[in-house]
Amino acid sequence: MSWEMIAALANLIIAILAILSYIRTRKEKIILEIKIGKFESIIKEFILSGKVNSTDINEELMTKDIKKLFENENIKISVIDFLSDHYIKGIVEGLLEKELKKYKIVVYVLTNKWYIHPEAVNTEGFGYANIRIDGTWKIKTKWRTFQAYKVAFCLVKKSFIPPATVEGDSDYELIQRINPISYTINIAPEGI
Repeated sequence: MSWEMIAALANLIIAILAILSYIRTRKEKIILEIKIGKFESIIKEFILSGKVNSTDINEELMTKDIKKLFENENIKISVIDFLSDHYIKGIVEGLLEKELKKYKIVVYVLTNKWYIHPEAVNTEGFGYANIRIDGTWKIKTKWRTFQAYKVAFCLVKKSFIPPATVEGDSDYELIQRINPISYTINIAPEGI
């Protein structure tokens, strides 16, 4: 092993230790991607609990990719009501009123892969949900033959046209492909 490789590996280990020391805990899964020199490492799906503030991040040690994870930490997407085969209602918190009209909610469900829900059409209420001035949103839902394992609510720019499906069954593959502003992934409720 060359000295360059040893130095690059040492930098990778230092970066990972820095991340772990500055991330206390968080309730949702976080996906981190670190690129250092010739090495590329993916730290997937941390299951953490608590809260991380951007002030907890050492600016000198964190790469811009990692800092990006914490830019939208105050945006929260929640489900407030669900009726199988009828609708899902939710709320987006943490965006200014004037920013709400710039975004929409796209819903994906996971069975054998991630599918847009309820339908892969670019129509409000079916393929995406607009966000109202109070932060609430509503989208129709449809019961299919198979119960979904997970459901993902992704905050994306209004101009974004989501793919109908995303291959793979990990949260990482979905988030990597969609690249949302913010997201929440939950165990799917019965009937979706």
